[in-house]
Amino acid sequence: MNILLEFSTLQYKNWHHMAKELKAFYPGCRFAGLVNALPQSTEIVNFLKGQKDINYQFIHFLDDIRHKAFHAATEPDMELLKSFEENSRYKSLWRFVAADRNLGAVFMHGAVVRDTLANQEQDPQRILGYFSNLLKEYKGVFESFRPDIFMPAIAMGAIDAHILEQLCQQSNTVYLAAYPCRIDDYFTFAESSELEFSLIDCRYRQLLESTEEPQLTVAKRFYEKIISELPAPKYFDRDNECHRITRFLSVRERVVFWLKYIYTPLKVLKNWLKTRSLRRSPCYAKQPGTFKAFLSNLKYEWTRRAQEYRFLCKGAGEPLNRGQKYLYYPLHINPEYSTQFLGTMWLDQITVIEALAKSIPADWLVYVKEHPATLQNRVRPVGFYEKIKRLPNVKLINTFSDMHALVSNAQMVAVITGTSGWEAVQRGVPTINFGKCFWDVLKLSKRCTDLENLSLDIHDEIRRSSRIGDAERKRRLICYLAAVKECGFTISDVQVFGNGAAGSEEQHQRVGRELAGAVHQYCLRRANTVQEDKEYEKVRS
Repeated sequence: MNILLEFSTLQYKNWHHMAKELKAFYPGCRFAGLVNALPQSTEIVNFLKGQKDINYQFIHFLDDIRHKAFHAATEPDMELLKSFEENSRYKSLWRFVAADRNLGAVFMHGAVVRDTLANQEQDPQRILGYFSNLLKEYKGVFESFRPDIFMPAIAMGAIDAHILEQLCQQSNTVYLAAYPCRIDDYFTFAESSELEFSLIDCRYRQLLESTEEPQLTVAKRFYEKIISELPAPKYFDRDNECHRITRFLSVRERVVFWLKYIYTPLKVLKNWLKTRSLRRSPCYAKQPGTFKAFLSNLKYEWTRRAQEYRFLCKGAGEPLNRGQKYLYYPLHINPEYSTQFLGTMWLDQITVIEALAKSIPADWLVYVKEHPATLQNRVRPVGFYEKIKRLPNVKLINTFSDMHALVSNAQMVAVITGTSGWEAVQRGVPTINFGKCFWDVLKLSKRCTDLENLSLDIHDEIRRSSRIGDAERKRRLICYLAAVKECGFTISDVQVFGNGAAGSEEQHQRVGRELAGAVHQYCLRRANTVQEDKEYEKVRS
């Protein structure tokens, strides 16, 4: 068995220890690595080359592959691209480009991104030339190594992810992305970049049709636990610092804030000098070494600080009015995997919010709340919030408003994809989602793919949802939780899984051992499923 691993700065030790454990399950297994990190992240390469446990067939730096593809002076290979496009899920390469955080920066209307060589390139021939060169490079990797399994790093947002996924499909390579289920500390393996949990979905349908109640006994207790935790769900990323900001600045803190704001140019200049070597490197995603780029960085930092101050003061946003009927829409941060890949066609959230405002009943409002992570590591364009507030039936709600209250008291929740939609489904709140979501299989929500019919979708989903009884809703959720427990797996150190750079060696070993066991169980289950499908087809024929 050949396993191709994509290493990132956060997961490389977890992946390596997983490979060590997999050798026990598959003694003849061969491993190779793709490193998805900036050139200065030498600790990954030093670690992988310095270890003696795994003889990796090769370790390729993805940035070297991108640099070679980006700077190759060739015309796009249109025959290769058209063939690739025809075999793709959505029949358009430009959808892949739009999902790329560098090449697709112009499609991110709700985000300010720093200038790089890649996102300044807007010539279609140059972009397609890069795409075809990159495709050739990765085809060479797959043809030489012939992987049986490819395990991508978590949430990598570039066209590489789409290319690697499609090469897996064309070469019958199992695409295996470890991802949280948003249920307690359970994880599962997705078989596509759109995070489709096919084994869980299949098992859920079987359980839903089954009359054998005993197998759901454990899931029923699990259901009660999950429901009791809804006011404060225990997701592994809820410990992120952004979720601990729950108060406004005091007068003293505001003075300190403005002093830091004044010294922002010095901070930007210091970072500019610190990253001088990177700007001189061949990195395709580097910043241009121009004074204009420096001024762009200064504007970016000033805008970020002003945005942070706005949301840390009491005047930003309105409090929740529990007596008002409303549709709740939580803003998604950009760029982020949930929007770039799972909601590529819905990147312009102003358009989404305006469509919702045009589609709600007359006595409703649209309540919009900013994602708390935006306060720390994302920047909205100047005037972004003003565009929202100008809509007469839309209210920008205070960022620190209780999400549990916002979801529970809403007449409906609308999301592109994300946690708020899943929590609305669990609470029995009618839900509209624009992107493909893992909870779609429960049929307790409505996916909207056409804004022309959004008002009808809202109207019809309110009625349809009211006809689903509490007992039936509970039954579906219990069956789904049972499928997650059966087909998913747990990670004891979820923080180390999500941010492996922060863990001890012992923690990495434990996470690696748990991941290896999950991969082994997945392979066994998948083999049994394939065999069952063959026997089923044999009976049918």
